[in-house]
Amino acid sequence: MKTRRARMILPFEKFANHVFERAYEAAKTEARKKSIADIRMLLKVVALSPSITRTKIGNNKTPIVLHHWVTLRCNASCEQCLWKDNSRPQMKTDEIKKFYTEAAEAGIVSTLIGGGEPQLRSDIGEIYRHAKEECGWKVGTATNGFFVEKRIDEFGDYLDTIVVSFDSADPKKHDRIRGIDGLFERAYNGLKKIKKEYPFIHAVINTCLDNNSVDEVEDIIALADELGVPVSFDVITTVQHTADKGTIDKKSHLIDSYERVGEALHKIIEAKKRGAVVFNSEHYLNHFECGKQPYECRYPHVFLRVMPDGDVEDCMQIDNPIGNVLETPIAAILSSERMEQFRRNAAKCCSCSSPTMIDSSYFYDNPVGLISELTVKRRKNPA
Repeated sequence: MKTRRARMILPFEKFANHVFERAYEAAKTEARKKSIADIRMLLKVVALSPSITRTKIGNNKTPIVLHHWVTLRCNASCEQCLWKDNSRPQMKTDEIKKFYTEAAEAGIVSTLIGGGEPQLRSDIGEIYRHAKEECGWKVGTATNGFFVEKRIDEFGDYLDTIVVSFDSADPKKHDRIRGIDGLFERAYNGLKKIKKEYPFIHAVINTCLDNNSVDEVEDIIALADELGVPVSFDVITTVQHTADKGTIDKKSHLIDSYERVGEALHKIIEAKKRGAVVFNSEHYLNHFECGKQPYECRYPHVFLRVMPDGDVEDCMQIDNPIGNVLETPIAAILSSERMEQFRRNAAKCCSCSSPTMIDSSYFYDNPVGLISELTVKRRKNPA
């Protein structure tokens, strides 16, 4: 079993530490109110939830989480995916490291690295290492799990969180949905290795909720319990917005009705009340109770999404990026009028169904409320 080694506190981590200290006090107060005996998970959520800065520190307009898709290449062919692109260019290692350093200096304090499948990159260990050790960030990654068991020893020391996808508790069905024979077994074994050898990594399984999975949420919760990790559910988003062709609905055939989704989420709420370790807020789980509900999107206040080639994405027009980090300093992009316009436009949109968007929007306005909802009791590691 490995333990996290100590490292030097870098100068631009002071801002992150200040955020955490303020959030820590808020979390303790909330924990006392709710008589929560073990608040370690609560504090983990706080540490990874940067929009606490808005109410605790001030009106900082810099997003605090870098949502970096380091590649859109993927070895899977998931039915629900909107993004796979095996031909899109991607930044080189040194370009990413330079960009990360500039982003840290601009005020970003954590990153979620995804794709595509990020572990298809041979340099992914160095990317994680730079984010963790040179930038001082909280580092999370999302993966289909195919390479985890084989490669975790390259980069396990540099991860705080890993999210592994499971779209069914049935191995054959999961492999069919994602288009890779043997994927379930490889992801399962990878998580078991993380639990055994890297217990400091917060491992989570995530399920894309659509017609394929809506009737087996209880089985997926049982799978998470078997693995000894929390589970999150992510209602799929079916549309993309473009400047050229407007809104394109690509995946609506994968959701028969949001009422059916609401019924599945109600089962999740009941399981959570019985003690299931579900890493979704009740706010999110209730969001679809009477069909899909409107909300004001605050995603661009909390996250900065950068694509593999360095484009800073405007998700209201994905074919018209805000800028490119290889051409323009990130601080200039963040302070640009185009970024301000993106934030204003996004507030009028509610097309995304992901908890990333819905919970971050809620958290932006009510951080302590969402922190308390996301609190889950910590599991004991299975023997």
